[in-house]
Amino acid sequence: DRHACFYGEGQADLLSAVAEQSPDLVLLGGDIVDDDPGMPEERALETVEKIREAVPDCETAVFDLEDEERMAREIGECDVFVNATSIGMAPGEKESVVKDPNVFRPGLVVADIVYNPLETRLLREAKKAGCTCVGGKGMLLWQGAAAFRLFTGMEMPVEKVKREFFS
Repeated sequence: DRHACFYGEGQADLLSAVAEQSPDLVLLGGDIVDDDPGMPEERALETVEKIREAVPDCETAVFDLEDEERMAREIGECDVFVNATSIGMAPGEKESVVKDPNVFRPGLVVADIVYNPLETRLLREAKKAGCTCVGGKGMLLWQGAAAFRLFTGMEMPVEKVKREFFS
């Protein structure tokens, strides 16, 4: 069994795709930059409901990240941890969604959608602990390709963009 943990509500369709491959999906809290303290949990619960509708066999859970003991336990049991927020992005490079890097271990895959800086504090600490790390550069590229298609009606020359901007 695979177990994935996401911090941030992310997109329900993306999480549903992940849920199809992972029998357990845990949403770790909500978007903590929101000014309305009730909204992050509400959005996370709405996302969980959408995932349950799309992938009924996937077990989902939501909890507050202030519960650091629970967060450590969930990350300790998961195979993939994803930061789906802007925490750690410039100018907040010193921030990380994971307060205690001791939760990282070899075999854990840690992904961060943040693309500036290319290596966030989250990824540096995870890498130091022996995790496999995935940065946000690919997300930026493919998000740009989708936006290009929406605005122009044409496909973005992805390989050319990779060579020019991502080499």
